[in-house]
Amino acid sequence: MHRILGSIVAAAVAGMLAAGTMYALPAVGAPHAAAVSAPSPSVSVTTLPQLPTVAPVQATYAPSNQPSTESNGVMTAPGTVIQVVGDVADPRVLTLKDLQLMRRTSLTLHVLDADGKRRVHIYTGVLLRDIIASVAPTGPGGATTSTAAYALIEGVNGDSATIAFPEFEAAYNNKQILVAYLVDGSPFPGQAIGQLVVPEDQSQGRFISPIATIRIGSPTP
Repeated sequence: MHRILGSIVAAAVAGMLAAGTMYALPAVGAPHAAAVSAPSPSVSVTTLPQLPTVAPVQATYAPSNQPSTESNGVMTAPGTVIQVVGDVADPRVLTLKDLQLMRRTSLTLHVLDADGKRRVHIYTGVLLRDIIASVAPTGPGGATTSTAAYALIEGVNGDSATIAFPEFEAAYNNKQILVAYLVDGSPFPGQAIGQLVVPEDQSQGRFISPIATIRIGSPTP
């Protein structure tokens, strides 16, 4: 009896070992490994390829601490240039050298000085009508036969005076109105380059000095 039970137990153990051998997975690299279906591999974030690192874009310019300047702008002291602007085809900025290159005119006038006494002075400069003609006024009649155009003379100190074109036009009053840069042969005090001189005026209210702007205007049609 004991021999029979021992044979049964031995057969059962042998069967179990045989069954385990059938379902055991083959070792890696075995010739028949491809025939056995393996479970789907799980993907871990640690197995993903590393993305390329993008470096921040660097500026291709170097900031400048230098102040910017206008391409055609020059800082000048008040009174050292005269702007001629307004209803004109060719606005200009006149320097002392520009005035000296234009036709020179001199006037001898008996004028009332600041101390209340009248004295004779010689003013030398450029006729206002020559300056205005050089910028080509666009109003009817231009700088020779206009009956309505005017020049507003503005001073550095805020004073101003109006000159109607017929005052200096040859067809009308033909006054020798001057933008002077010399008085009695000497420059004006300081850096001023121009003074408006209006002959036949009973006072010097329109003797604007130094001139900052000559602004040409004309009535609106």
